[in-house]
Amino acid sequence: MKKKIGLLMACLTALMLILVACGGNDDNEEAGTGNAGGDTAPAPTFDEEVDIFTSAGVDENLRFIDAPTITVALWNRTTGIESPDTYWAHWIQEQMLEIHNINVVFEHTPRWGEDEFQSVQLSAGTAPDVGYTFSGSMVGNMANMGGIVNLYPYIQRYREFLPNMFDQVTETNIFWNLDTLGAENELFTITGRRATEGIQHTVTFIREDWLNALDLPIPTTTQEFEDTLKAFRDRADELPGAGEEVSVWVVTQEADEDEGLEEEGYWLEVTISPDEIIPYLLPADVGWGALGLFESLIPNDMTEREWFVRGHDDRRFTHEGAMREGIRILNHWFNEGLLWDDFVLADAAMGDDLIRLGLVGAFHQTWDQPFRPADALTTTMRENIGSDATFIAINPFDNDAGINRKFASPPSDRFAFLPSTNENIVASLLYLDFMNRPETLDFLQFGYEGVHHELLEDGVFAGLSPDDFPHDQQLSGPRNFDLNPLINGTWFDLVDPERAFATAALGYPGIEPEVVMNTLNLALNHSIVFRNVTVRPIEAHNSPGAGTLTDLRDQIFHRLIAGANVNQDNFDAQFDAEYSAFLATGAAAIMEEREQAWIEAFGDVDTMPDFD
Repeated sequence: MKKKIGLLMACLTALMLILVACGGNDDNEEAGTGNAGGDTAPAPTFDEEVDIFTSAGVDENLRFIDAPTITVALWNRTTGIESPDTYWAHWIQEQMLEIHNINVVFEHTPRWGEDEFQSVQLSAGTAPDVGYTFSGSMVGNMANMGGIVNLYPYIQRYREFLPNMFDQVTETNIFWNLDTLGAENELFTITGRRATEGIQHTVTFIREDWLNALDLPIPTTTQEFEDTLKAFRDRADELPGAGEEVSVWVVTQEADEDEGLEEEGYWLEVTISPDEIIPYLLPADVGWGALGLFESLIPNDMTEREWFVRGHDDRRFTHEGAMREGIRILNHWFNEGLLWDDFVLADAAMGDDLIRLGLVGAFHQTWDQPFRPADALTTTMRENIGSDATFIAINPFDNDAGINRKFASPPSDRFAFLPSTNENIVASLLYLDFMNRPETLDFLQFGYEGVHHELLEDGVFAGLSPDDFPHDQQLSGPRNFDLNPLINGTWFDLVDPERAFATAALGYPGIEPEVVMNTLNLALNHSIVFRNVTVRPIEAHNSPGAGTLTDLRDQIFHRLIAGANVNQDNFDAQFDAEYSAFLATGAAAIMEEREQAWIEAFGDVDTMPDFD
């Protein structure tokens, strides 16, 4: 283990320097900028003559005199157990009752479609007392209708009750969306913080064993990458596993001991042949699956202003020049047989199974996707192909300045909010503070020593295989991050970055730590993170067509890449027609108003002023 730690140290200093160089950004959907008009809930009034402990109903240890009950939304995307019934949920309930004398009742909230689900709850007045979402527009809409609590006066009055939240989430993130609805001292969300491996940097992955088998160099340009994909296609019979029968277990029903259900599924078996090989796995979400290519086509000198004006689409689709050339390349690759034929119709789970089977040569994803224990993409692939089967990170797409520029996520994550039906606001804030205690974070992120991790020198956590975890103690996402809406990633990266990076490297059982660290290093290299921009509400976000832009964008991707009537000869005419429709549906109006709002806030300049 000492040798493992030693291998990591050379990478840590460079990684920390890169992270320090990253500023803030508003790549997340902004809470409030898509909403205008409406009446928010009235601000509360406090009797300043009554001390805060008495007014809150707590003693000097922050224990309630009379135990309130709060309901809390809880996601769970990785286990077959309903989220309120996991070991971790019960532990939180016991600790909250012991420490704060608060009864916590968890309510399962689906991860996918959570914004629509919670919007219905908020409209009906049935939402849990603590909710969280990735959808800033949903929060803004509901806040405008008076459906969400303005947290600012409560945080100001009870700030001394919340030291852990301020320490771990940071003041920057807590007030990330202050006044985004256009009024002073309004804060409808607390914005979670991304930490270490939670930072959403992406890279392109390629099979190192395929490169070695064909004696190919690592591609460093777009053309070299295309040539490599063609070699995978043309020399598929020389690739590791060629002619071998491989299999993967496809789950159709998750196990649930509480319900007496056993896991059900079937073995998908294929023989690796030239016809089965997929040089590049493009998913249905094209904007994500080809993000590295698209971002390389954005001019290197793009300004902060232009990023804000065009940044409302999280797949960079509003960068017209980059989209034109990027989709042109993908159409060419599709017609050359370099992409997955079925990407338009298939879901993400099917793509993951193809990776596990060992049929995929390259794909683009979040930096740690191939290594995550719960997904087991690499470990299952190695069971099929052999221990040398490995994905390594590359950045073959240079921009116009010869840089592998990547536009990373800001240090912000989900938005936590309290509905206006919440009658226990202080108890809800104490819940969020409890979830960010160092002791709470250590336990929820790393579990039990000897079960979920080994504890190495200098306090480094080395993750153990989830295959050996007790069924009810499976982690819900990396670091159990579904449980805590305010921290995504190793929590102690702010206070001990060396230990955090070493822990991240050893957080993927079965994957060599140097592979993990090299990937993180490459993901951070040349990444740019733009600052958070706060302007008045953008009314165009509420236009009739604005809600359909995401679906329209994806349909345009599909038609221009895989359409039978689209080829390199007529591509520009086809693109012009499709993109004009996208602009007319609402994208142009949104960008025009964002431009106007920028000028109103900062003047006719390309860079925001520096704020103290």
